Amino acid sequence: MRSWWWIAVAAFAVAGVLAAIPQRAFDRFADGSLPVLWHRPGRVDSLAAAVDRLDGLVLRGRLEKVDWSPGTVSVELAEPGGGGEGSAMQDVYALAYTFLVDAEGVDRARIHLIDASGRTVRTYTADRPALDHGPPPGTDAVPAFVQHRFHQQ
Repeated sequence: MRSWWWIAVAAFAVAGVLAAIPQRAFDRFADGSLPVLWHRPGRVDSLAAAVDRLDGLVLRGRLEKVDWSPGTVSVELAEPGGGGEGSAMQDVYALAYTFLVDAEGVDRARIHLIDASGRTVRTYTADRPALDHGPPPGTDAVPAFVQHRFHQQ
């Protein structure tokens, strides 16, 4: 009977020590600078990396072509059908945001909107400063922001 008591005391002691370890380990990161939680944007330094950045991006239009040259990503995007001008602006902004805010190594994004025949209808160009203080993607403020801050051709 007496041996069970020592096992219980040892188990509680071990549990107390194990519970104290994480607190001590994370005390030096009390200012929120825990390195594991840092968001580090992916580096786009090749065509494959540019295409990888597009994985999971939901667009209303269809991607036709992606091209990369050092510092610049060019995307051909089929105009979304039925969504109006606002849908196209949302897609343009989402693409620019993906490369200029969420990635490193890209300084300029060029998005060509093309029609059903493959002809370029409009081209939007943006650089990193153009997205300063931009609205979150998908919000109602995006179309006006794109019209005002992106260069159109």
